[in-house]
Amino acid sequence: MSKVISAHAVSVDGYITGRDPGAGRGLGDGGTLLDWYFDGDTPGKVFDGFRLSEPSSRVFDALAGHVGAVVAGRNTYEDSDRFGGGSPHPTARLFVLSHRPAPEMTERQTLVTTGIEDAIAAAREAAGDGRRPPALRGRAGEPLVTARTEPRHVPTGTTPDQETTMTLTPDVRRVLDGASIAHLASVLPDGAPHSVPVWIGTHGDHVVILTGPDSRKARNLRRDPRIALSLTPADNPFQPVVIRGRVVEWIEGEAAWEIVDRIAAKYIGGPYTRAEERVVALIEPDRQIMG
Repeated sequence: MSKVISAHAVSVDGYITGRDPGAGRGLGDGGTLLDWYFDGDTPGKVFDGFRLSEPSSRVFDALAGHVGAVVAGRNTYEDSDRFGGGSPHPTARLFVLSHRPAPEMTERQTLVTTGIEDAIAAAREAAGDGRRPPALRGRAGEPLVTARTEPRHVPTGTTPDQETTMTLTPDVRRVLDGASIAHLASVLPDGAPHSVPVWIGTHGDHVVILTGPDSRKARNLRRDPRIALSLTPADNPFQPVVIRGRVVEWIEGEAAWEIVDRIAAKYIGGPYTRAEERVVALIEPDRQIMG
């Protein structure tokens, strides 16, 4: 299980920022809020320019060195001059939570418009192996509080260490293993939806699709693994299947071609051409609806 570090600060007058915060002005007038970052004699190991007290450095550097992703609000993003196209952390990817478009986003930044739960989920995926947590940053930007997140699916009678993938229902599996064309929705870098028709199949209790390694949908899903799928069985168009989940693995090489050929056989009656490189996205469903 991963951890989420949340930043909260309250000043004695009830305000975090000074007057007129904004790009080029940071927190605005009012002096330095976090002067302990710079008033010590121990150089920071993670952030260049930080000089902390030795006890603070031990704690802060250990924590900062394990941050894998950062979630920031839109005001923080704008007041910090968009972090210069990067992130408030030297290596962690930035996820900006906002309901407004942000076309100026760079490759190190991702806009999330669908709420804080989705922002945290995307940051956790980017952070990776569970040892590198996402940090939440408000205007002040300091990590203070740690909270443990729970696994998405823990079936009755199991412990978190026995967490398993959601089992596909027989009716949903039947449609997925048929020859209906699915439509896959992913998220573009600017937060807009992107939907394309795809061939689809199953691999155990995972859903699988095939695509080019550099296709638009592959790039979307490598950046933000959340997906929504819909498909309508030809023999019963009034019983559509809708699936939500996330890509948990990319399969390449011969293992991918084995799955690709199995899917292709449903749609074209034979193996897929080797003239184009193909990879397989392994999707873990967290919601399945039929009808």
